[in-house]
Amino acid sequence: MAYISRSDLNVRNSFLLTIFFVCLFVALAVFPTIVIIVLIALCLWALTGPAQALEALSLSVIIKFLNPAIFSFSANTTILFFIVMFLASARILTTITVKHIKLIFPLLMFFLTVVGLSLASSPSIEVSIMKAVLFTTLVSAVLVACYRQSVRIVERWKFWFLSLSIAVILLSLATLAEPNIAYFRNGRGFQGLFNHPQVLGPWAAAHACWMLFAILEDDKNNVSNMTYKLLSLGLLIAIIIASKARTGMVSFLLSITTTYIVIVFSKRNSKISVGKSTAIALVTFILLSGAFVYIDPAREIANDYIQKGGEQNAAEAFTHSRGSAALQQWNNFLKKPLTGNGFGVYANGYFPGGIKRVYGIPVSASVEKGFLPTAIFEEIGLIGVIVFAFFFITIILQIIKGSEPRWIAMFFACVYLNAGEAVLFSVGGIGLYYWCLMGLCLAVSTENVPARKQGTSKLEEYIS
Repeated sequence: MAYISRSDLNVRNSFLLTIFFVCLFVALAVFPTIVIIVLIALCLWALTGPAQALEALSLSVIIKFLNPAIFSFSANTTILFFIVMFLASARILTTITVKHIKLIFPLLMFFLTVVGLSLASSPSIEVSIMKAVLFTTLVSAVLVACYRQSVRIVERWKFWFLSLSIAVILLSLATLAEPNIAYFRNGRGFQGLFNHPQVLGPWAAAHACWMLFAILEDDKNNVSNMTYKLLSLGLLIAIIIASKARTGMVSFLLSITTTYIVIVFSKRNSKISVGKSTAIALVTFILLSGAFVYIDPAREIANDYIQKGGEQNAAEAFTHSRGSAALQQWNNFLKKPLTGNGFGVYANGYFPGGIKRVYGIPVSASVEKGFLPTAIFEEIGLIGVIVFAFFFITIILQIIKGSEPRWIAMFFACVYLNAGEAVLFSVGGIGLYYWCLMGLCLAVSTENVPARKQGTSKLEEYIS
């Protein structure tokens, strides 16, 4: 009864948490200097426990990527973001036990492999090692925090991320009142609360996957609840399209496909009827195809989304956005197929944005490679890819084994988003938020088994 009453309290407090996030972001917009106080508070919050540390990590990433047309933070706050990451990771890793070793051992092997390969081939060894240390530390922290976590904590995180997501959506929609803010980056892609359309669109795609399968799993004949869910899904898809983030839509579709394959071949007990869902998908595809062919406004929206207002066709769109970079990365890989050309660096050793240092230590050296499959081969070669695949497959198998379809869908959406945006290893950036979401999916799949037998979670009852 204690667990149930606590969860019921969390349901009610979810609204208050959403309001808190909205007020926090508004306060940061009106009084940007308080970001220092907020980040210091997140440092202290992270030290109070592993659950709080993961929450501090996720919120700090959102703050870091807020829209510069609204939020103007001093460059000196960058060091505070790193302090939040360091303290949160340190707090979580102090709780590591034997049960975590099996999970993170492949990651530690990947770290040692990357360091060795970078020493052999990286044009900027210090940057490669810095990024390897940062990636291993933060991802280990997320996995340790989320693996075999209690139901109470998992429920808490569900409400945390739900409330944070609602706040982001509401405030993003509010920016439409001023187009110069909503489309600040390039004048055509909707970025809302974030600093780039390619942040908002993929972010919305991960949540749209979750919502779609929440709809498909719903076996209750409640018209109002279903209407709410359908409107939410429609809103998220509209955000993806308005952002012109093609990666978001591709990952959304690939995640749906992959999740269905998992449902079919795993033979799990699921509320989802594959036959019925397939029929719905076919009807939807036919209707959309007809709309794009025969209805001019729909065709214009589709063409504008695919072409981003510039390219002439889909092939040219891919070549412009990903193809040329992917080809160059593949050519660099062929020059050093075993060792690669250095983790987290360009093959020529040049960083367009320079290397940012604190007391002589490199803390940031951004690269934008756009297409992870070729980028990872370019950076760490066949040896590194094999070791990384071993690590990542262990995570995939764990999530497939224990999660419901909605969480599997969110996980694969994050994977495909990372592939398209090449931010899987960018844990100093938005990639960390996707790792937090993937960590939540891991937490759901490994939460205490006896408690899981209680049935539908309070959050899922709340959403339903």
